[in-house]
Amino acid sequence: MAQPEGYRKALRLMKLAEKFNVPIITFIDTPGAYPGLEAEQRGQAEAIARNLYEMAKLEVPILSFVIGEGASGGALGIGVSDKLFMLEHAWFSVISPESCSSILWRTWEQREIAAEALKLTAQDNFEFGIIDAIIPEPIGGAHTNHEEMAKIIKPFILKELEKFEQLSVKERIKKRIEKLEKNWLSRLKLPIFYKDFLEFNIFALFMKFTDYFRLKAIARFIRKNFSTHEVVRQPITLESAALIGIIFNASHYEEMLAAIEYSKKLDGFRKNIKLMGFVNEKKANSSFPFPFFTKSDLNWLKRPNCSQVDTFINVEFDILINLSTEVLPPLEFIAGASKAKFRIGLYTQTKLPHYDFLIQINENPSVEKLISNIENYLK
Repeated sequence: MAQPEGYRKALRLMKLAEKFNVPIITFIDTPGAYPGLEAEQRGQAEAIARNLYEMAKLEVPILSFVIGEGASGGALGIGVSDKLFMLEHAWFSVISPESCSSILWRTWEQREIAAEALKLTAQDNFEFGIIDAIIPEPIGGAHTNHEEMAKIIKPFILKELEKFEQLSVKERIKKRIEKLEKNWLSRLKLPIFYKDFLEFNIFALFMKFTDYFRLKAIARFIRKNFSTHEVVRQPITLESAALIGIIFNASHYEEMLAAIEYSKKLDGFRKNIKLMGFVNEKKANSSFPFPFFTKSDLNWLKRPNCSQVDTFINVEFDILINLSTEVLPPLEFIAGASKAKFRIGLYTQTKLPHYDFLIQINENPSVEKLISNIENYLK
C-alpha cells in the first residue's frame, strides 16, 4: 500500500515530465493508501490531496489505467487524468470490499455482499461514466501474459496521445476539469445536475435545493409522527391484493389517463381501487372523476393538509402504488405516512426510503413502463 513518500515522489516525477513536455501514463494497482499511524503523521491525506490538485492542472496529457485493484484515495492519488481506462477484470471503487465489510459488519466474511453493493467492476464503472473504456485481457487474465497485455494496451495509448496533439494546453486542461466536474457532480445524491452547476443556473439550483430539503423535512416528520403505525410490512402479489391505492400527478395529462385506465383494469379483476391525484396548481381548472387535492391544500413544506388526504393515509391498503415519474413532496408524504402493507414507487436518486419496492427504469422513464414493470414483478 502506498505511503505519503510514494505520492510525493510520483508528483515530483510528474512535474519533471511537465517540464520536458512528456506525456504521463499511470498504472493503478493498489487496495488503498496505507492507513497506519506513521503514514498519517507524515501527511498521507495532504500528499494525496496535493496530487489531486496538481494533476488536475498539469499541462501534459495524462492517461491512467486500472490494471488490478483500484481503491479509495490510494488510487485517486495517481488517477486524475484526461482518460481513465480499466482492464476488464480490474475493479475501481471508493473502498475495498474487505474494508467495507469490516466497517459495516465488523468482519471480512461479508466481503462478497459488499463487493456486489459497491458496483466496482469495469462494466459498472463504464455504465456510470467514470471510466472511458474497458480494455480486454488475454485468456487467463493479464497477470498470466504480461507481454500480450502490453501489446493490447499500446494502441490505446498511441491513439489517445494522437488525439491530444490536436488540442492546446488550455483546451486540454479545460476538458479534464470539465470531465471531473461532470463525473462527480452527476453522481452526488443531491438534486443537482452538473449542467446547472457549470452554467451557473442559480434559479434551477435554488429550486432543486429547496425541494431536497423539503423532502428531508418530510422524512423527519414521517419518522416522528407515523413510526408508531402498527402495520405488518409484507410483500404481496397483485392477484392476492384486495385493496389497492394509487397516487399520481393529476397535472400530468398522460399520467392521469394512465392511472384511470389502470384502475379500471384492476377493477375488472374485482379489486377495490382508490385513487388520489395531486393537481400541482392553486386551483383545479376542471372537476375530476377521482378524489384530488391542489397546491392550496399544502403547507409551506408542501405537505398535504386536508381531510380527504388524511382519510386516504389511514386506509390499510394491501398495495399502495405511486405512479408519479417525478419526485413530488406531497405524494412522497402520502406514501411515507400511509398504513399500506406494501408500497411501490419509481426509483430515483432523491426518493425517500419509505418504499418497500422501488422499480428502476434506466432510459426515458414513463408511467406506461412503470405499470408494465409493476405487473411483471408482482405476478
